Amino acid sequence: LIDPELSETCSLPVAASAGLDALTHLIEGYVSIGAQPTTDALALKGIVLAAQGLVSLSRGKPDVEAMSLASFWGGIVLANAGLGAVHGLVAPLGGRFAVPHGMGCACLLTSTMRTNIKALRARAPESIALARYSEIAAALRDAPDLDRLRAGLGVPSLGTFGLSADHIPAIIAGSRAGSMNYNPITLT
Repeated sequence: LIDPELSETCSLPVAASAGLDALTHLIEGYVSIGAQPTTDALALKGIVLAAQGLVSLSRGKPDVEAMSLASFWGGIVLANAGLGAVHGLVAPLGGRFAVPHGMGCACLLTSTMRTNIKALRARAPESIALARYSEIAAALRDAPDLDRLRAGLGVPSLGTFGLSADHIPAIIAGSRAGSMNYNPITLT
């Protein structure tokens, strides 16, 4: 159920978490090995809408219509294309720490994208996913850097929730199923 009126009164952390999760759904679905023409038609446009909505939200002027449409499209994309490493990692992370799902996605998104791009360049330089990451970058060229946007929305680091380097091996071990199966490349 997506009701734009319900989101008008959400606190900034709740709205930011939901919006950043929707953005992650769209990005991961667009580069997923399960991507297809139907999901492609929604994903790239949805990425632009989600970014615009998040920028508006960071400026104190939520665009609930844009965010609701991006969330809806993100749901269609994830249900039909699958997700990837961000959601693969955030599942065990959320199971071990009180990290809100969307905030966990926001904290992991840029690092996971960089890791995927590095792995694709090294092991699959001709992959469609690598070209799609370039398309995403072009679509977001007018938006602020995603880490800066995350900070502007008040999303704290994972360390705030008690995560330390000692916890990372267990999180990675718990990530090897589900969404991770649709990541554009198997991560080592």
